[in-house]
Amino acid sequence: MAKVYYIRQSTQEEKPLKIDWTVSLPGTVTVSSLAYTHTPPSGAAATFSHDVSAAPITWTYSPAGLVVGSHTLDIVATTSNALISPSVRFVIIVPY
Repeated sequence: MAKVYYIRQSTQEEKPLKIDWTVSLPGTVTVSSLAYTHTPPSGAAATFSHDVSAAPITWTYSPAGLVVGSHTLDIVATTSNALISPSVRFVIIVPY
């Protein structure tokens, strides 16, 4: 079961989304890569940028301009010892 976070964002905002998996990782294990799926209410999926070199991992929607409606962003991490994290879901509500 995914951990779910709800956020609000306008079509004109660029909002950072932060996830910190490091508190759950043993010793020298790190996050080596991330995969995500953006499901928009209509139109094409957006591109999100991210950086796995620092904790917490920061996701920023780029550029601003999400369409009005409810978006989901599902994220999983792959660790340096080849394990897959539980998924994290952001529900991004864009009212205007």
